[in-house]
Amino acid sequence: MKQNKTIKCYISGEILTPENSNDEHIIQDFLGGKLKSKALMTSDWNDEFGKTIDKSLSKSIVLDEILGIPSGSGKAKKKFKGKDNENKRYDLKPGKFQGTEEPTKPKIIKDKDGNELLCVAGDKNRNTQFIESEKKKNPSLTEAEIAKRVRIEERNEKREVYHENYLGPISGINPIRAIAKIAANYYVFMTKDIEWVQPLVPLIRDSFIDRNRVTNFYDFSLKDLAVSKHEVSHILYLEGNPKEGLLFCYLELFNTYCFMVLINEYYTGECIRHYYKNDLITGKTTQSPPKFDIPYLDIRRLKWKEKGLDKEFENRCTRAMKLYGGELTTKPNQKNNSI
Repeated sequence: MKQNKTIKCYISGEILTPENSNDEHIIQDFLGGKLKSKALMTSDWNDEFGKTIDKSLSKSIVLDEILGIPSGSGKAKKKFKGKDNENKRYDLKPGKFQGTEEPTKPKIIKDKDGNELLCVAGDKNRNTQFIESEKKKNPSLTEAEIAKRVRIEERNEKREVYHENYLGPISGINPIRAIAKIAANYYVFMTKDIEWVQPLVPLIRDSFIDRNRVTNFYDFSLKDLAVSKHEVSHILYLEGNPKEGLLFCYLELFNTYCFMVLINEYYTGECIRHYYKNDLITGKTTQSPPKFDIPYLDIRRLKWKEKGLDKEFENRCTRAMKLYGGELTTKPNQKNNSI
């Protein structure tokens, strides 16, 4: 395989230096990705993708927040937004699947005498917090005066709360571009070559809509990929097969979001097989690829698919949530509005 004597950005072709490059995560940091390199792209492109396609992916893939998985750099997840069946918004803590969290804003109601009251859902502790907050906003009022204007609405019953964004297979061009970037990152990271990856670059860089290079792909079982019944993992499988003329990358995120990425359909380089599996529960990584059948013809004829995947996705998602001690709750007829 031809390797570059000088390290170049695989997006722009610019020579990379310590001044114009920074760490790019192979799998995005917010997803818990640990592999990273300064030898992939310029910091300008890294920052641009972070503000665009990676941001879109973060809204499409929400399991990292629901499961409370820390980022690859070790940062704990912050609270996120949820909704109940009445479409009220809630602040939820990572790792919560359903709960009794308070709405993000109090509602204004009137008492029997017509006086306006601020109705806050929660308990006595929530009442104290709210009064202290209002006191800061209105320093001229006493706590007793504020307390008269506040009504606490006890909610001790268990309420189903859903993540505010769509929980299902991804769609939309920007998340697809971010998935393609993971495959390209891994190839360049493992081979130091930027030539064979070029057919994928227009999709990543310019939103050139060639969806048939990326698709949701659930043809491989967890057994095929040597995933134990007690693990939730990210998986990358990269193969360059000159006999088949194919260079491709299969990837799984949380063993739930599964994709095939066709990098190059005219590949004549070296035979390569690289595998990376990171168990998000134990932190253990594996790099010895298992043996399993590859549907080369299907990969060559790859076409974007997003319909008819809900059941497979739900099974995978339910499995991941159970391993983290929760249950999947989905809102019927929910549409993906995250893009």
